[in-house]
Amino acid sequence: MSVNAFVEESVALQMGGYAGPMAQGEAALSRALQRCSGMGIAFRPALGEAFALDADGVGLRRVERKALPVKTARALADLLAYAPDFDFIIDMQDRRAARMAPDEAPTPPVFAFNRLQGDSRRILMPLAIYHDFGTGQFADVVRPDAVAWEDKVPRVVWRGITGGRAAMDAAGLVEGMRMKMAMRRLREGRMTETELREVLVACPRWGLLDRMQGDPRFDMGFVDGDGYVIAQTPLHAHLERPRVPQVEMQRYRYIAVLRGLDVGSSFYWVMNSGSLGLVMETPFETFASAHFRPGEAYLPFRLDGSDLGERLDWAEAHQNEVRAMVAQAGETAALLLRADLRAEVLRRIVAQVAALPRLEG
Repeated sequence: MSVNAFVEESVALQMGGYAGPMAQGEAALSRALQRCSGMGIAFRPALGEAFALDADGVGLRRVERKALPVKTARALADLLAYAPDFDFIIDMQDRRAARMAPDEAPTPPVFAFNRLQGDSRRILMPLAIYHDFGTGQFADVVRPDAVAWEDKVPRVVWRGITGGRAAMDAAGLVEGMRMKMAMRRLREGRMTETELREVLVACPRWGLLDRMQGDPRFDMGFVDGDGYVIAQTPLHAHLERPRVPQVEMQRYRYIAVLRGLDVGSSFYWVMNSGSLGLVMETPFETFASAHFRPGEAYLPFRLDGSDLGERLDWAEAHQNEVRAMVAQAGETAALLLRADLRAEVLRRIVAQVAALPRLEG
């Protein structure tokens, strides 16, 4: 893909079909914030002020920019660098699934970290830290040529924290209890072990790891993280594994990407790893994930993991196709690692939104 084509496609993917007219003013911002997460804030360039919902959850109250969470503050600073003259909302919390408004009703531009595929009411932006260069979280943490393909072990590797909720439907859109909450309830005597097991098997990460135990083709397990200590929770020890840095995971031919609440945070560095990504399906997308198409840049597998073994068998029997996928993923990742292109994409997005028709109220 040429640089110009990549930039144009990035703008289109991040805009997601948002085409206005865009609602402006305090009333419109308040309505939209009511459908955002608790991290949602509105910004009015004419006033130079940021706002959040008031205590009643109806009106707006001013908030100090220095008090904003890092993810929100960074997104705001990035947008303001291009001098937007329109009111907008930033909502950088996980899992943006709620509809912004009834069909056809105008909304303010809402800049978000993720959205459901096909959601035309949110504009995607990179997420601070996870999508930043030099943080150890994004694609620049690895080099795709670090380990020759012939030297990679033909196994699947994954490490991650105990995250996510029980999935109550095939797509994981209907959520059940958080895994950590269920563990805590058992310790507090508010849940039986049988009830806990029912929650755990419905959690995509847990269910998959539990199913793959004992299969020598898979090296997958949980590690401590985010203030969570596996040894202090029940039913968990058999899924714990030693921590493995990303550069060591590159010694494996296949690296799994498992959903937490919505997407796998490891997705982008896996695309640049020189190994094939086996990616758990998700209806959510982030700022550049749609550049990587399933079956062309990685192999998808179902939320419940029931076809993962079959996917691995196919990959082992089709090494030429697999290596072509890995090469394509790496070529796209190289474009994502150009800071100048990221800046140009955002500049064009702000200009495109600014040119949309506006409606007050």
